[in-house]
Amino acid sequence: MNLIYMRVGYNKEVELFQYDEKSLEIKPNLLYIIETRHGRDMSYLEPAAVSFESYQEFQTHPEKFQKVLKPVSKEEFRKRNEMKTKSKEAFEVGVKKIKEHNLAIKLINVYCFFEGNKILFNFYSETRVDFRELVKELAGIFKTRIELHQVGIRDFSQFFNQIGICGRPFCCSTIKTHKKSISLKMAKEQNLHINASKLSGVCGRLMCCLNYEYDAYKELYKDFPEIGDTLYFKKGTYFIKEIDYDKKLIYIFNEQEEFEEISLEQYQKLKKPYNNNGRN
Repeated sequence: MNLIYMRVGYNKEVELFQYDEKSLEIKPNLLYIIETRHGRDMSYLEPAAVSFESYQEFQTHPEKFQKVLKPVSKEEFRKRNEMKTKSKEAFEVGVKKIKEHNLAIKLINVYCFFEGNKILFNFYSETRVDFRELVKELAGIFKTRIELHQVGIRDFSQFFNQIGICGRPFCCSTIKTHKKSISLKMAKEQNLHINASKLSGVCGRLMCCLNYEYDAYKELYKDFPEIGDTLYFKKGTYFIKEIDYDKKLIYIFNEQEEFEEISLEQYQKLKKPYNNNGRN
């Protein structure tokens, strides 16, 4: 068995699935039947490297990963097109009923599963909403199971195929980096200028891409001192003022405001426990 990223139909998320590489070849631009918590659904390949950590988790807990079952047949593809038409009709009905119930809900999309066992309404709301009466009425109209799913502001953005300021599709609509917590600390540790407008995405939250290189920066910075740290140099006490991580240079100054520039290699030779006598 092997792992592969597939884009799931009902939520447009990119998730890891397992498949038998001996009996099934996954090709780009083709649809496949997959297992989901809602039953069977359709998906397609999302080219992306699978991390070593994911393979490790797969080895220990293979039951966590749903399976890619088979390529989509012509009959299944025809049925899916019928469900797409039904989804558009259900969206219009959903918008109308939300207004009638006077609910503070923004309907994002509606997804009819091709097996016909459920209709999923994805919506965004800034508050918790009691939509039980709405569900009952929709179930009476469509005569099938209805599920309303409230998504967060980050997930809201992923439903729309948009391009970020980097010229690439939104991170949230590709690999789900935003499942991890993102904080300003990540920006600071990557030596980025703290500007809320430049670090925020269209969702108004910190951009998911702050996650991409964070671990690499943490590994790089572990050899560097902190700004303000003390160093004994040229028989005197110096303080770390600034660091150029790219050039691996450290700028230091003493109480007489004399500035010096040392390399990371020099610093590593000099750094030893500092005592009250001003000696290493």
